[in-house]
Amino acid sequence: MQHLPRIAHLRNFLLTAFGAATLIALTIIGNVKAQTQHGAASIADHQWAQGGNLMGNKTFTTRFEVTIRQRAELRAPYMVAGQLKISVAPSGAFTGHITPLRDENGNLIPGVLYRANDAGLTLDADSPATLEVTGSLQNHSISLTIKLPDDKYIHGVGTSVVNLNELPGGTLDKSIAGSAVGTEAGDSGDWGNSCIPPIPCFYVRGMRICIKSCG
Repeated sequence: MQHLPRIAHLRNFLLTAFGAATLIALTIIGNVKAQTQHGAASIADHQWAQGGNLMGNKTFTTRFEVTIRQRAELRAPYMVAGQLKISVAPSGAFTGHITPLRDENGNLIPGVLYRANDAGLTLDADSPATLEVTGSLQNHSISLTIKLPDDKYIHGVGTSVVNLNELPGGTLDKSIAGSAVGTEAGDSGDWGNSCIPPIPCFYVRGMRICIKSCG
């Protein structure tokens, strides 16, 4: 019976030590979790700053135009021109939109589809304000599809002067260009991000507008 106080004392000591060890372990786990979350947040912030997002995609923006110059049966040429913004997945597949540019006075042009007539290229009266774009890019190669009204499409393939996989995202200030086929049999033309001549010009409300070069 004389050993009971010693056993009780030992039990209390072990319980106290176990509690302290548990507290220390929880503190360490909490610090590691906080550091992990901080590191993830820092990576996410960096991705956003470089044109990426939390899903691992990266975003590119650039001025863009595609002109269908050759058409069968004497149909009038047409052009899509605007600001291209795409979100590129790690696989290289992308989705995006073409939205209107601004004129030399800073006013937003109300559409992106232009048609040729006696005055030059003028804004289509029924031009949509935005057009959907899908496609893929790998290294120097690009393919894209632009959805026009009435479920018609422009398809294009082309190349980039730089390896697009190595770019972090943001404003695309390097030349991309290629060939295109239009909505009807015999339609053909070209596309680019206005970083190479000729710089396309068109007319809106009688005003001649030229897309500035990317440089």
